[in-house]
Amino acid sequence: MDVATLILILLMGVLFPTFPLSLPASFLLQRFRKLRGLLFIALPIAGFILYAGAGKPLLPGWALALGLFSSALYALKSLSAGSLSRWAVYHYVSVFSLIWVFLSRAEINLVFVVGMVLPFTALNLVLNSLESVFGSTHRSVLRGVGSASPILCLFTALSMLTSIAMPTAPVFFKAVTASLLLSPYEFVALAVIWFLWGWSGVRLLAQVITGEPKENLFYEDVDRRTALLMAVLSVASLMLGFAFLEVLL
Repeated sequence: MDVATLILILLMGVLFPTFPLSLPASFLLQRFRKLRGLLFIALPIAGFILYAGAGKPLLPGWALALGLFSSALYALKSLSAGSLSRWAVYHYVSVFSLIWVFLSRAEINLVFVVGMVLPFTALNLVLNSLESVFGSTHRSVLRGVGSASPILCLFTALSMLTSIAMPTAPVFFKAVTASLLLSPYEFVALAVIWFLWGWSGVRLLAQVITGEPKENLFYEDVDRRTALLMAVLSVASLMLGFAFLEVLL
């Protein structure tokens, strides 16, 4: 491996947040909430453009292994997240660390990367709405939001489940395709990561939407314009999944 390829991988490790190069991105996403939506979109798209512009060089095996390790690490960290915003950041890093698997084991394009980004764009809108209404996305504050703000709760659940790569999210089909080309150890690692995504997301979601709303909090549902934008992003995420169904045929 030459120096140019190593520099490319290091830059991609920042843009496709991969431990330990994920630390700056993780810090920025948690500290600067107003930039969160922009970074969700810009980082992976810039990473893919950089990779494609370099001629899509063959990546070394250790890059794939590091991607799996980073994804598993942040999937485990997401289990300890007490707020939706922190869970979203950890989950985002975990998902895009797997881009190394897709780049090494399956052909992807910019449309696929956009498909990976869309659920997080919808999730960011949900987080912004929750933060503007309640001032926090911690589970102790949001408990009971399911009965108090049903529309907001619906899009919270939909954006989280889509980002977890449930059918028919784009990541679901590409992960299935890539898994067919993995070694047994890599396949087991991917399966464990996928399980942790579902466990952490559904567990946190259940803690938020169930229970009785707090009497001392003012619950407000989203306005029609925001709800429409959330719906468009959610539907687009699901429909892009069907576009990638052909990889299984």
